[in-house]
Amino acid sequence: FSAGIKNHGQFSRAQAQKSVSINLKESYGSDKIYYPFFGEDELSVFENLLLRTGGQDWNYTNLIDAYCQRVVEGQMDLDYMQDLPVAVYVNGEYWGLYYIREKINESYAYYHQGIEEDDLDMIKGNNIVDSGSYAAHKALLEYIKTHDLSKQEYFDYVASQIDIEEWTNYWIVESYFANTDTGNIRFYKSKTDGKWR
Repeated sequence: FSAGIKNHGQFSRAQAQKSVSINLKESYGSDKIYYPFFGEDELSVFENLLLRTGGQDWNYTNLIDAYCQRVVEGQMDLDYMQDLPVAVYVNGEYWGLYYIREKINESYAYYHQGIEEDDLDMIKGNNIVDSGSYAAHKALLEYIKTHDLSKQEYFDYVASQIDIEEWTNYWIVESYFANTDTGNIRFYKSKTDGKWR
């Protein structure tokens, strides 16, 4: 298949081995690829994929990110990026171990949660808008800052806006694995009837 590629990542771009985003478009021949990269029982239609290095673990094992995801896979309600380790060659030259990974974006929210792109708010990090608007996220953060969540009514409101179980699971996993690279967090929800995940 034909696709466009571009550099992907933040601090990991400083490493010699670069991650890349693979983007499909009609102008390249097709806007989707249909293939069970992650197994027959998993998602097999993609509009974007990543060829991802080990990120900040690149100088060490190159395994930690994918390993941590696999440890918790199927153990709890938690969104994650499927992975497939691959050896990458460019023009016959070995470029190293990479992982084909799902990309957390509009198509991820659609294929995993059924949220249409025009109904999606997706925020990266603290306030970068990947899709939709920052308004609902900002309003919720302001509510949390200005209300005492030890009071049941205030906590209940926040719980009506956030998937509390998934959020709790996420922070349990991040704490357990002592992940300090939290700049790539994505928060997303349906604008009309969803909770933040």
